[in-house]
Amino acid sequence: MLIHKEMEDLYPKFKYFCMSVTGNSWDAEDLAHDSMLKALRYCQKDQAGKRQPSFPLLTTIARNHWIDQLRKKSRETLGEAADEPTHEKPLEQLLSGLDTLMERLTPKQLLVFVLKDIFEYRLSDIADSLELNETAVKSLLHRARRKLNMNEMPEIPASTQEWEQVDADWFQRQLLVAIRMEQPELLKRLAVALRTEKPATAAPTMRTVRQPTCNSLFIELCAA
Repeated sequence: MLIHKEMEDLYPKFKYFCMSVTGNSWDAEDLAHDSMLKALRYCQKDQAGKRQPSFPLLTTIARNHWIDQLRKKSRETLGEAADEPTHEKPLEQLLSGLDTLMERLTPKQLLVFVLKDIFEYRLSDIADSLELNETAVKSLLHRARRKLNMNEMPEIPASTQEWEQVDADWFQRQLLVAIRMEQPELLKRLAVALRTEKPATAAPTMRTVRQPTCNSLFIELCAA
């Protein structure tokens, strides 16, 4: 079939595109395969034969498919925080997911990731909140997704230095409240804090990941 021939011709260039999205050859092959199958089904649904595979069509399908996979993965990491009713979200599971994200991402990467992939904010709105341009927001989001897709955690997280400049425990509590109550507008205070953050002048102290006590968490939730 002509469609299959065109797909074969597009594959090398498309595979390279998938590599740039996923960051590794294994995921790139899976993404390319799944996306081409979706494109093939899409074209075959047109009985008139007017739909033809193209590079823009494949890249759009691949990008959306990859975002869906990352979104699903992030929701699993957060204990399905975006899908379950707030009163059913296990507190310890949610905290564990946040700890994982904070170990892998910088504060700005984490905030951008949560706003975009969990709460589905527009890039322009995120850029306005952080007083950044959309290119910078896209870069933060891309790095966050690539870090979360890494199978192994580096011995010394690259985000350690950035976390030394913010109150990490306060940052985590604000994320926890916003996710549990499904109120992303509560994250505005984090955006303000990151806009005004200054390099630490005191001797830095390493952040140790800890789980707040149940009493302190319930006080925080009630006070929000």
